[in-house]
Amino acid sequence: MTYASPRVRDGMYYAAFLLVELFAALEVTAMLVAAPAASARMGGLGEGLMLSSYLYPVFGCMVLFILLHAAIQRRCSALGFMLGGLAFFVAGNVICAVTSSQGAFLLGRAVQGVGGAATFGGQLWTAGEYYRRTITRPMFFGECGAALGIVAGPLVGGFLASISPESWRLIFVLNAGLGVLTAGLSLAALAGRTPPEHDDSMLAVSCLGRGMAALILAQLTVSALAVGMEFCVSDYLQNVQGKGPLFVGLLTLAASVGAIAGSYAVMALDRGFARLARAGVWLMVTAVIAVGMLLADRPEAAAVPIFAVGVALGMAQMAIYVLLVAITPQERFVLISLVYLLAMQSGNALGIQGIELAGLTASSPFLLLTLLSLPCAAFALWFSLRAPLPSLGNPGRKGRS
Repeated sequence: MTYASPRVRDGMYYAAFLLVELFAALEVTAMLVAAPAASARMGGLGEGLMLSSYLYPVFGCMVLFILLHAAIQRRCSALGFMLGGLAFFVAGNVICAVTSSQGAFLLGRAVQGVGGAATFGGQLWTAGEYYRRTITRPMFFGECGAALGIVAGPLVGGFLASISPESWRLIFVLNAGLGVLTAGLSLAALAGRTPPEHDDSMLAVSCLGRGMAALILAQLTVSALAVGMEFCVSDYLQNVQGKGPLFVGLLTLAASVGAIAGSYAVMALDRGFARLARAGVWLMVTAVIAVGMLLADRPEAAAVPIFAVGVALGMAQMAIYVLLVAITPQERFVLISLVYLLAMQSGNALGIQGIELAGLTASSPFLLLTLLSLPCAAFALWFSLRAPLPSLGNPGRKGRS
């Protein structure tokens, strides 16, 4: 069988990596907007249930995959695991697109969640196995896909839901199509390819546990602050300041552009970025406090710290994961990737739940975020001074910095 050139296959893989992050963000953000229309056509099925029936299976399957990671590694290849996840994701979308039964719809959403969790895990597994030495490149395209999905999702969901009473189902048709395209690109990029050898002999095994724990906690911190800030700003501007969705959307666009800029900086620096993960946490904390100050009187001024939040998110999230890749032995890579994904999802949930808790207790969401920033700042200080990180000047020689 004849395959395309390595450069073309690399491009296909980068495109597949972008698409996974795109449909992951698109799925949630588009359904957030289309949920009222979908609920009306599905016999009043709760909007929250429509969303949680996908998100909870994603979370639960990640926990299950962590528990079964050794068996998964023995029985599956990285590409096979990812393709299996995409098959489940596509099947779940097809069920949701055609069914009129509430039970079948919720089943489809659960199948989507199982497929999504396996796809996300397989995506990182393939990246670490085939692109470990150049991990910044696929990760950058992933950040671009996530930023595009966050911006385009509400527009796509609103547009498709407005065509006709049943047109919200086209969201699932779109997701299924993106899943099939991703599978095709992944197969074309990696089929028949031999993963490069990885030399783990220079890893400082004694500091691995603390280093991994510090990086995973850093990711949870960044995710919680970023998502909490986005939810907080959106709620405040629309319900308190009386701003429209377009105004909020422009701020989201600023955050997305910032995320692309931050992740590009990491890719451009390649392996000279070790301090960026630490700097990103500090920048996130500073931006959180700045947003609360600026929104009080001039909502439009929030674009500056919101952009900074995006830069910090792209910079820290990408640097944190790439550092995890650098200090993780190959045999532990699947486990650590799954724990990292779980930390990201947990951070997202904590950010949203924290702001909702502020609403229930009639507290200022900005006060809550500021208070949350204080332990995060203490953690960031410890992370900056104590976390054992490798020297990444030479990809083949990794040790303690």
